[in-house]
Amino acid sequence: MSMDLAKKTFSTQPDYLIAGNAEIVTAVKEASAALKRGAPVVLNSDGKLAAISVSGSSAPYTVTTTGLYGILAEVVRQTPAVHTYFRDTFFTNVKTFATERVDIDLVKGDRRMAAFVHPRVGGKVLKANGYQTESYKPPLINPYDVTTADQLMTRLPGEDLYSGMTPAQRAAQKLMEEYATLNDATTRREEWMAVQAIVTGTIPIVGEGVNETIDFGLTNKKTLTGDNKWGGSKADILGNLGDWTDAVLHGGFANVDTLIMGKTAKAKFFADANVQKMLDNRRMNLGEIAPRDLPNGVKYLGHLNDPSLDMYVYGEVYYDDWTNPDAPETKPLIPDNMIILISSRPNYMMAYGACTLSLIHI
Repeated sequence: MSMDLAKKTFSTQPDYLIAGNAEIVTAVKEASAALKRGAPVVLNSDGKLAAISVSGSSAPYTVTTTGLYGILAEVVRQTPAVHTYFRDTFFTNVKTFATERVDIDLVKGDRRMAAFVHPRVGGKVLKANGYQTESYKPPLINPYDVTTADQLMTRLPGEDLYSGMTPAQRAAQKLMEEYATLNDATTRREEWMAVQAIVTGTIPIVGEGVNETIDFGLTNKKTLTGDNKWGGSKADILGNLGDWTDAVLHGGFANVDTLIMGKTAKAKFFADANVQKMLDNRRMNLGEIAPRDLPNGVKYLGHLNDPSLDMYVYGEVYYDDWTNPDAPETKPLIPDNMIILISSRPNYMMAYGACTLSLIHI
């Protein structure tokens, strides 16, 4: 038995691997004609993939080719991942109503203390604040796709040229693919609604036959102006964070422990001289920056000790085709110049109302 002990050099570049003098290339190229998956192909003079020619009337056959050659891979589908960080983290209380309308009773507490009284005087009434009922009929989310019989007569993307699939089999496969696509679209809408509720305090419901706004009455919103903006000459980032966490504790009765920043806000935060000085203080541990990627499209940036905050950025985007249908845009879910201060365990509710669907028989 013999072994090749010669030294090999490998590269981790994404487009090729080198082992000795052999190069393995992976790339996406345009085909000059319809090709079967797994078939040997060659890069022709036009830079397109073509089938390798075979000569000979009986086995063994002769294959003659020059240039780069390889095996045609399966179809590659480019589908963006669906991230649901806000929905899964902050809206953990999911409730389904058996009625079309969702009714919520709002009870706001306060910080009143029990009064001192003499033992022979008796107790003192602590009046209840009462409650307010909000009722809303949620809009219907009902995406669908149309498949015609003639689409099932031809090969589906990724199907072998001679697979032998029947139209019924193609219909079953296409049904599963369409269901996944429609389910992803609905999930993205839920995530968008969750972000809008937290970022703006409102959810605009705009679509065919519907144009209304769900308003949660959010009051804990701050807007910096002039030189007080982050990055300005009078910016006080650490002071802002301390004041705002106290404001949420006092007015919202919540202990803020999470800071989510937009792209521009993050850049100005780390570029601030006072922030850099605080984090570089060797005598006091006021925070630590240790970025790392987390699941669901979130990146952890680090931790501040005063105020005590875990810092994150969320880079998910959405496709806005309703604000200006003639010029749709891809926008970030978290505006670039915005930050969110929130509790990591708010237990917000995601409520679903009952709906009716019409069945059309053709």
